[in-house]
Amino acid sequence: MSYVNKLKELKAEGKTAYSISRINSFNECKHGYNITYNQKDRGENNCYGIAGTAVHDWLEDIANNKIDSDELPNLLQGLLLDLELQGAQFPSEKIKDNWVKDMTHFTEHFEKLDVNGLTEMLVLYDIEGHHIQGYIDFLLKDNEGNVVILDWKTSSEFTGDKLRHAGRQLLIYKDAIEQTTNHKVDKVGWYMAKYCELEYNGRRKTSARRNLIKDNKSKIAKELQNFYNDDMMVEMVLEQSLKTNKIPDEIKEHFTIHPNIRYYDFTDADIHEARQYMISTIKDIEIEEEFKPKDGDMKKDFYCQFLCNHRKTCTYMK
Repeated sequence: MSYVNKLKELKAEGKTAYSISRINSFNECKHGYNITYNQKDRGENNCYGIAGTAVHDWLEDIANNKIDSDELPNLLQGLLLDLELQGAQFPSEKIKDNWVKDMTHFTEHFEKLDVNGLTEMLVLYDIEGHHIQGYIDFLLKDNEGNVVILDWKTSSEFTGDKLRHAGRQLLIYKDAIEQTTNHKVDKVGWYMAKYCELEYNGRRKTSARRNLIKDNKSKIAKELQNFYNDDMMVEMVLEQSLKTNKIPDEIKEHFTIHPNIRYYDFTDADIHEARQYMISTIKDIEIEEEFKPKDGDMKKDFYCQFLCNHRKTCTYMK
């Protein structure tokens, strides 16, 4: 039986297949969870959700040779127009400006991964009798033969608790693949669209895409000096490079821009923690009766203000 048919069978039997996003939703705000999953009201998506879904679809289509990467700049312009028409606002103009700069550089310097793999792969398995489902963005074998799970991301890099929070999803996918197939997943990580790696003299440095030239100013100045041997000319070209955030054509051969893939360093304890997180949350969901909102001042909470799909209709926010 296919996973799709199995999901239909579970639904017909009144059973739930939990995704990691559904689990996270409950732990973020029980009231929002109740509206979304029990009352079947998905609410209104936010700018990050709309943009992330769009970029995810582009990368999936490129990986499957449905579109060419040359189309990305136009697709980004169409996305920005859609966001404006839908009234999906970023938290601030500065945040929007930075996101647009990062993604503009991404679309103009996109490099397709030189590997074949499966995209949007549905997985379904059990953890101690609980049904767990998910869609893997990209399952592939790298050039060393390792089985790798990648998740497309248009968000900022993960640190601290956010790293573990995001890593759980990858570990659940790894667990699902290894429990339902003969494959062992060697690596899990994120394809971070807003970041890139600049290779120079055999070394790589990671930067937010909007800061690529700024972060590597001294290296670019050095090569310009070697090329022109004229301080005034170097200053002029470097100033233009900083303005356009592009490597000058005359020294391009010395630099290579690579996508940024952030691998998650995990332990067996992390895998165990991810499984227990799923199990304990499912148990909490099954006995929950009140579905109260999250604690704290919602007017100052970033999730409540900008990420929750019910931010405009939430009774508690009002």
